[in-house]
Amino acid sequence: MKLKKLFAWLVAPFIKWRGRYIMTKAKKQIEKAVNKQVEERKILRLNINTFLKDYFGIDANSKYIPKDYKNAEEVKTAIMTKFEPQMQRLHVNYEDLFK
Repeated sequence: MKLKKLFAWLVAPFIKWRGRYIMTKAKKQIEKAVNKQVEERKILRLNINTFLKDYFGIDANSKYIPKDYKNAEEVKTAIMTKFEPQMQRLHVNYEDLFK
């Protein structure tokens, strides 16, 4: 019994070190993935804004977008048909675009 406790006491710091090492490596990779996704979301938003400007004449960069444009079924349908694959890949909903 004492031998078992001694062994556990000697091994515990190495187990903690290994766990921290793995988490540090994973954190770096997760940060890269998150930053890449944020950049892709910004690019998607710029593409949607450009599309809205060209197709509907709406300035989507402004702070105020009239509610009739935000909720217009035509606008929603046009955005969803054109950008839905990218939105699904980036886990973005239509409602998240105009907050």
